Amino acid sequence: MEQMEQTENPRKRSNGLIILILLGVIIGGYFYFKNQPPTTTPVVPPTTGATTYSKQTCRGCGGTGQFQNESGRYVPCTGCSGAGSVFVANPPKPCNACGGTGQYQNSSGHYALCSGCGGNGWAWARLSPP
Repeated sequence: MEQMEQTENPRKRSNGLIILILLGVIIGGYFYFKNQPPTTTPVVPPTTGATTYSKQTCRGCGGTGQFQNESGRYVPCTGCSGAGSVFVANPPKPCNACGGTGQYQNSSGHYALCSGCGGNGWAWARLSPP
Protein backbone atom coordinates (compact mmCIF):
# COMPACT_ATOMS: atom_id res chain seq x y z
CA MET A 1 0.00 0.00 0.00
CA GLU A 2 2.71 2.46 0.91
CA GLN A 3 4.48 1.92 -2.39
CA MET A 4 1.40 2.89 -4.45
CA GLU A 5 1.01 6.17 -2.55
CA GLN A 6 4.59 7.21 -3.34
CA THR A 7 4.29 6.87 -7.11
CA GLU A 8 3.06 10.00 -8.87
CA ASN A 9 0.66 9.98 -11.74
CA PRO A 10 2.62 11.12 -14.86
CA ARG A 11 -0.49 12.82 -16.27
CA LYS A 12 -0.61 15.21 -13.33
CA ARG A 13 2.98 16.19 -14.02
CA SER A 14 2.35 16.78 -17.75
CA ASN A 15 -0.81 18.79 -17.01
CA GLY A 16 1.18 21.00 -14.69
CA LEU A 17 3.83 21.49 -17.35
CA ILE A 18 1.20 22.48 -19.90
CA ILE A 19 -0.26 25.01 -17.49
CA LEU A 20 3.18 26.51 -16.88
CA ILE A 21 3.84 26.80 -20.63
CA LEU A 22 0.47 28.47 -21.25
CA LEU A 23 1.07 30.88 -18.39
CA GLY A 24 4.48 31.76 -19.85
CA VAL A 25 2.96 32.41 -23.29
CA ILE A 26 0.27 34.65 -21.80
CA ILE A 27 2.73 36.68 -19.72
CA GLY A 28 5.21 36.92 -22.61
CA GLY A 29 2.47 38.10 -24.97
CA TYR A 30 1.38 40.74 -22.47
CA PHE A 31 4.87 42.23 -22.27
CA TYR A 32 5.35 41.99 -26.04
CA PHE A 33 2.18 43.95 -26.81
CA LYS A 34 2.75 46.34 -23.92
CA ASN A 35 6.00 47.51 -25.59
CA GLN A 36 4.42 48.10 -29.02
CA PRO A 37 3.91 51.71 -30.11
CA PRO A 38 0.36 52.98 -29.97
CA THR A 39 -1.52 52.57 -33.20
CA THR A 40 -3.63 55.37 -34.53
CA THR A 41 -6.65 55.03 -36.74
CA PRO A 42 -5.80 56.81 -39.96
CA VAL A 43 -8.17 59.56 -40.96
CA VAL A 44 -9.13 59.02 -44.57
CA PRO A 45 -9.36 62.23 -46.61
CA PRO A 46 -12.43 62.76 -48.75
CA THR A 47 -12.27 61.02 -52.11
CA THR A 48 -14.08 63.83 -53.89
CA GLY A 49 -13.54 67.57 -53.93
CA ALA A 50 -10.28 69.46 -54.14
CA THR A 51 -8.06 66.86 -52.46
CA THR A 52 -4.86 66.45 -54.45
CA TYR A 53 -2.01 64.03 -54.03
CA SER A 54 1.72 64.44 -54.52
CA LYS A 55 4.38 61.78 -55.02
CA GLN A 56 6.62 61.50 -51.95
CA THR A 57 9.59 59.29 -51.11
CA CYS A 58 8.77 56.37 -48.82
CA ARG A 59 10.36 57.14 -45.47
CA GLY A 60 10.40 53.52 -44.32
CA CYS A 61 12.93 52.47 -46.95
CA GLY A 62 14.33 55.88 -47.92
CA GLY A 63 13.20 55.40 -51.51
CA THR A 64 15.15 52.19 -52.12
CA GLY A 65 12.09 49.93 -52.11
CA GLN A 66 13.81 47.51 -49.72
CA PHE A 67 13.77 47.02 -45.96
CA GLN A 68 16.36 45.16 -43.91
CA ASN A 69 14.62 42.67 -41.62
CA GLU A 70 15.84 41.36 -38.25
CA SER A 71 17.94 38.61 -39.83
CA GLY A 72 19.78 41.17 -41.97
CA ARG A 73 18.16 40.16 -45.27
CA TYR A 74 16.72 42.77 -47.60
CA VAL A 75 13.05 42.28 -48.42
CA PRO A 76 10.61 44.45 -50.41
CA CYS A 77 9.37 47.39 -48.35
CA THR A 78 5.75 46.90 -47.28
CA GLY A 79 5.20 50.66 -46.94
CA CYS A 80 5.55 51.27 -50.68
CA SER A 81 5.39 47.68 -52.02
CA GLY A 82 8.91 48.05 -53.36
CA ALA A 83 8.18 51.17 -55.46
CA GLY A 84 10.20 53.58 -53.29
CA SER A 85 7.48 56.22 -53.31
CA VAL A 86 3.83 56.74 -52.39
CA PHE A 87 1.13 59.28 -53.22
CA VAL A 88 0.28 61.46 -50.22
CA ALA A 89 -2.74 63.73 -49.72
CA ASN A 90 -1.77 67.41 -49.80
CA PRO A 91 -0.51 68.96 -47.69
CA PRO A 92 1.81 66.02 -46.86
CA LYS A 93 1.80 65.19 -43.15
CA PRO A 94 4.11 62.72 -41.37
CA CYS A 95 2.58 59.79 -39.48
CA ASN A 96 1.79 60.59 -35.85
CA ALA A 97 2.56 57.07 -34.57
CA CYS A 98 6.20 56.90 -35.75
CA GLY A 99 6.95 60.61 -36.23
CA GLY A 100 7.35 60.12 -39.99
CA THR A 101 10.19 57.60 -39.89
CA GLY A 102 8.08 54.61 -40.93
CA GLN A 103 9.84 52.52 -38.28
CA TYR A 104 10.03 52.14 -34.54
CA GLN A 105 12.49 50.42 -32.23
CA ASN A 106 10.90 47.59 -30.27
CA SER A 107 11.86 46.43 -26.77
CA SER A 108 14.52 44.02 -28.08
CA GLY A 109 16.30 46.84 -29.93
CA HIS A 110 15.25 45.78 -33.44
CA TYR A 111 13.54 48.10 -35.89
CA ALA A 112 10.12 47.20 -37.26
CA LEU A 113 7.72 48.89 -39.65
CA CYS A 114 5.13 51.20 -38.10
CA SER A 115 1.62 49.79 -38.07
CA GLY A 116 0.04 53.27 -38.11
CA CYS A 117 1.26 54.19 -41.61
CA GLY A 118 2.19 50.76 -42.91
CA GLY A 119 5.85 51.73 -42.92
CA ASN A 120 5.80 54.60 -45.43
CA GLY A 121 6.03 57.40 -42.82
CA TRP A 122 3.13 59.43 -44.21
CA ALA A 123 -0.43 60.02 -43.10
CA TRP A 124 -3.06 59.56 -45.82
CA ALA A 125 -0.84 57.74 -48.31
CA ARG A 126 -1.75 55.44 -51.15
CA LEU A 127 0.28 53.37 -53.60
CA SER A 128 -1.30 54.66 -56.81
CA PRO A 129 -2.61 58.06 -57.86
CA PRO A 130 -6.34 58.62 -57.45
